[in-house]
Amino acid sequence: LLFSGMPSSAPSRRDIERYLTHHGLGDAATGVSVFGTRDGALEWMEERILEAAGWTHPLEERAMEPGEIEVLGTLDPQARQRAAGILEERSYPAGAAIFAQGEEGEEMFFVRRGRVHIHLPLKSGKKHHLATFCQGDFFGEMAFLDREPRSAAAEAATDVELFALTRPAFGELAVEDPALGAVLLERLAVGLSRRLRVADVELGTWEDR
Repeated sequence: LLFSGMPSSAPSRRDIERYLTHHGLGDAATGVSVFGTRDGALEWMEERILEAAGWTHPLEERAMEPGEIEVLGTLDPQARQRAAGILEERSYPAGAAIFAQGEEGEEMFFVRRGRVHIHLPLKSGKKHHLATFCQGDFFGEMAFLDREPRSAAAEAATDVELFALTRPAFGELAVEDPALGAVLLERLAVGLSRRLRVADVELGTWEDR
């Protein structure tokens, strides 16, 4: 039995999770599991299905090199080397905050290895999961592009290695090589457009239910 995304308190003001624990039902040993979000519960179930099918996670995921990032992949070698040179390597342990909602967005990130969760902090102290980004994905581009505060928070779901692209570094590159800067900006815009199209399809699916 799985409980996920429960309200912080029932109508009677009793905390549901504490209530279950008090009656000996709040731990996995009893067959009852409690997750902070629906996505967390779904992810747990997916992992159990994969395990039952005999699939296991690779012991060590190889970190991507700059040239393997989709945004840089088809550039000519010289342009790729120039663009890769402005990326900064970052590492975060599992559970660490990468950025918080409301922060200034001076940089965006490419995932070299690991998984990152994007979530909205709620007033109750819980989190609403928005997306999970894996190796090869990029995130944080909205604030990077429009200079508005971060609309959500990012957290390392596992130990992660990232490439960070800062706005000052990108600005210098665009001044030195306007053509390359324009190409990179166009590719980021295309990636963002793809995500918006997927979001439109998902919203349409919910409307049809």
